[in-house]
Amino acid sequence: MTLGIKESYRLYLQDIDVKLDKFNSKLVDTYEQQKYLLDIITANSEAYEIAGINIDELTIGNKYKFTIPKLKKYHFVGEKASILSTYITAYINTLKVEAICIDSIAQYSQLRVPYTFYRYMFIELNNKFSKAILLGNLINLGLGMGIISIREKKRNFDYERASKVVNWFESNKYKKELIQEGKTPYDSVSAPDGIKWHIYYTDDYSYWWWWEIQVGMPNASYYKFIPTKYMNGITRNVKDFFKNFNTADKILNTTLLGNIEKLHKFRELCPDIILSYRLNSE
Repeated sequence: MTLGIKESYRLYLQDIDVKLDKFNSKLVDTYEQQKYLLDIITANSEAYEIAGINIDELTIGNKYKFTIPKLKKYHFVGEKASILSTYITAYINTLKVEAICIDSIAQYSQLRVPYTFYRYMFIELNNKFSKAILLGNLINLGLGMGIISIREKKRNFDYERASKVVNWFESNKYKKELIQEGKTPYDSVSAPDGIKWHIYYTDDYSYWWWWEIQVGMPNASYYKFIPTKYMNGITRNVKDFFKNFNTADKILNTTLLGNIEKLHKFRELCPDIILSYRLNSE
């Protein structure tokens, strides 16, 4: 399942609207309950006054003054003596619910941010996660969604088929460089005499962005984790583009590179980081 920023934003607003409807509906019901209870309390004001309770003090600010243990200290008289304290407890509870609803409505209303701001926060949050993972941390997505990390994997050179694994990242970069220099890359049909541009892995280990699915994750088959290779829509001269990212900080903090590109460049500049990736694999 893939989820773009715009679709994520639409679902985000939809979720806010659902919650706002829920609290607004709850608030309306609460006001009706309050009116019902306050009418009863007002009708029995004399009984409350005899017990020593000023019904004008039944406010949210005095909620701790009218807790169940404290109400037991008052002596109610009359036919409804046994339930007079219950009315107060129920009324105070509606005041508490009212406060929660009003506060929640205010908070969720503030969360209705413009798309431009949401997109900025979305990208910034993803970049912070990316940075933490590149530094060797494991990011628990929460809500049973599993863990993302970078792991080390030993290459399998036991079989002839696996003896030559194309490094497509370096190969495509080299191919573009050849084209920019006016040279012709090899193609079995159109350029059989061209320059061969496939570059093969020779090191013993490879490094992967890894999503560890939590056991029992609901609807796991609907989800797929695909780390970004590059940032779509960015046109660049590969040679000039990559030489601009010549420090670890520039690689970690940029939003111009995809996560696979970042991992490749970061390992080049900080080779010791593979020790952390190795630990993630144990």
